[in-house]
Amino acid sequence: MENKVFLNLFTSEFIVGMALPAGFNFWEFKNSKEEPLNDTLKTLKIWIDYKENDWAMKSCRLAKTQYIAYLHLIDLDSFKIIINDLALIYKKEYPYSETSNFIECIFGNTLCDLKQFIQNKYLCYGAQLGINNRIYFTKDGREFIDFILEPNLDIEYYKQYYKRVIEVIENFEYSNTAPTRKIIKIETIKHDLDNLREQGTPLKLSDLITDKNSIEIVESIKIQYKNIKGKRLKLLLLALQGL
Repeated sequence: MENKVFLNLFTSEFIVGMALPAGFNFWEFKNSKEEPLNDTLKTLKIWIDYKENDWAMKSCRLAKTQYIAYLHLIDLDSFKIIINDLALIYKKEYPYSETSNFIECIFGNTLCDLKQFIQNKYLCYGAQLGINNRIYFTKDGREFIDFILEPNLDIEYYKQYYKRVIEVIENFEYSNTAPTRKIIKIETIKHDLDNLREQGTPLKLSDLITDKNSIEIVESIKIQYKNIKGKRLKLLLLALQGL
């Protein structure tokens, strides 16, 4: 963790900053399976084609576009766990660090981008393009930045959400960082299984899960991971240790 994290954790960015070469068709590529473009790339294709070819977009072609960003939403409770886990890693690397060190290194750029995002003024496109995603763009100096939103959400939704994200980051109590999950060692699981064998208890996974929906959980695991074998099965067991 020698360098500062220079990414905004809430965006995936397609860096542009140039016009497409004459006659170049970015969408002619096919992968080895010849699969069609997914929804993300379809939306990007429609937007780029519109920016490059519609007369109304003449002043904001790709040559004047810094990047096109997909905006992400992370459940705030899950995000708090992510911050906690990142803090544990950072604190192990830098045992004498303080809150300001951690936030600046990990979230400095994210906070800067989110605060700027909230302040920006935007123009909206999307509905007229026949897609569910609203697309907003803003001007940064002489260039443009485009934002593609989740289907059926608008810019105000993201502004309010990012305000909450900023609050979570800035109010994080670094000094109270603690593991968020109880880790159960393989030896402990083996010991419990041996005890069950001695008692003649059926060795079913649902008997080891304390949740009231243990049977449903096991059935879901069977369906989702029915083809896992060997070492992959062992990795799955390790992943389930925290249940």
